[in-house]
Amino acid sequence: MWHTILDLFTYPGKAVDRILAERNYVRSTQTFFFTMMIVSLSSALSVYLVLRETGSMQPLLVAFAAISTIAGLLLARLFFRMLVRLGLLLVANRHVPRDPTELRERSRLLYMLYPYHVLPAVIPALLFPLVAVPTGTDATHIFLKLILMIGFVLLSMGILVFQIVIMTKIVKRVYRVSTGQAFWGPMLAYFLLLLFVSILAAAIMLILSAVLHLTA
Repeated sequence: MWHTILDLFTYPGKAVDRILAERNYVRSTQTFFFTMMIVSLSSALSVYLVLRETGSMQPLLVAFAAISTIAGLLLARLFFRMLVRLGLLLVANRHVPRDPTELRERSRLLYMLYPYHVLPAVIPALLFPLVAVPTGTDATHIFLKLILMIGFVLLSMGILVFQIVIMTKIVKRVYRVSTGQAFWGPMLAYFLLLLFVSILAAAIMLILSAVLHLTA
């Protein structure tokens, strides 16, 4: 696994080609489990550190942080296949297979490769508890915490860009499309999903606000 992680960060294109050639679904599952455990434990530890400092320890919140992280990653893996296909239908329709057997095979490959798309998130996850842990209130501690937070944000943004690069290489190789199509297809699909969720959330908030106003 560590060899795969090193390859992803040094030669991402060659790493994706090798993973595709091997088609090791067991290793893919192990990689995804490893990622889920690290990210989940990071979330739980961060919540625990904040609650311990405030003196209002609530084990249910710590458990919820861990479980919701795992559930979110599992859902994201399922949505990944659908969003990639939707995006390519919008920008590269002729490259999406019409044969059901071939379509299922492409979906299986995306499902297998997804763990390597989210694997880089392990790095900011390992550092997040250091950012979340409360520090002193004097000027020195506040300054150091600010520097740490800025560094963490920059690192997270860099990792996000790197994940997009890996996603683009995955889609390009699985569907044999151009780099532009492999990038803009999924990005457009994710944007449409975000827009839909935002509109739905706004509608729910308006309905709740109206109900509360009527019952007040």
